[in-house]
Amino acid sequence: MSEQHQLPWSDTCFVCGDANPFGLRARFLSDEDGTFLTTIVRPEFEGYPGRVHGGVVTALLDETIGWACSVRAHKMYFTAELKVRFKHPVPGGVELTVRGRCIELRRKAARGEGHIEDAAGTVLAMASGIYFPVPEAEEARIIPMLKMPGRRAIPGDF
Repeated sequence: MSEQHQLPWSDTCFVCGDANPFGLRARFLSDEDGTFLTTIVRPEFEGYPGRVHGGVVTALLDETIGWACSVRAHKMYFTAELKVRFKHPVPGGVELTVRGRCIELRRKAARGEGHIEDAAGTVLAMASGIYFPVPEAEEARIIPMLKMPGRRAIPGDF
């Protein structure tokens, strides 16, 4: 098993924000293969009972892939384009794993891909996207807003 690293989170983010009462409060980890998280999506995020809303599935994939690009480049990235393929309904209330990886890193953009799988390893949804680097001035403003266990984040945290 490769070494895992905790990634930063924010107060307000829908996916990872710990002070967002309406959010998922996910915690991302990285390793040599990319980024990942294990989560159980609460019933309030289901479109129909037992089925996570497609927008929530998309948000989980987007954030995971975006972090994979940021970790690989050691720089923050934001989404330019995202394509999602829903293969099976994503159930709420059960453990899910979301994985993302950066597959191409260029000066002006990165490409990434990811998927959500259930405990049996069945891929339920997959995505691919293009991500642009956050301008340096904006990144310098955002990073201090991010958190790590017991402290504020620094650029070396991803």
